[in-house]
Amino acid sequence: MTFSFAILLTIVASIVAAIDGQRRFTSKKSGRVIGIIELVLALLLLISVFLTLPISSSIIAIVLLLTMIIGLIFRGSAKGLPWLTIAAIILVGLVVVLDQGWVTLPGF
Repeated sequence: MTFSFAILLTIVASIVAAIDGQRRFTSKKSGRVIGIIELVLALLLLISVFLTLPISSSIIAIVLLLTMIIGLIFRGSAKGLPWLTIAAIILVGLVVVLDQGWVTLPGF
């Protein structure tokens, strides 16, 4: 496995999304189901960097992105931290864009 900017971005995005999912899961609001789904998808995205899974990492990233957007719109932020959810959405969105090949970064 060669190290690249896309791999580093995927690792950072999945860790931030897992932290956001864990905070959403442990909150006292009603967004626990979305937190569980977000946490599982973030961990699957992190595992997909190192292992081959039957599901593509781009599909996992797209579903994770949609889950975080739904969680932000309908349930609000977890424990008053909307910036963590927004940062995770931006990072996972960059992973999706780079993974699909819509934008290429020369030199990376």
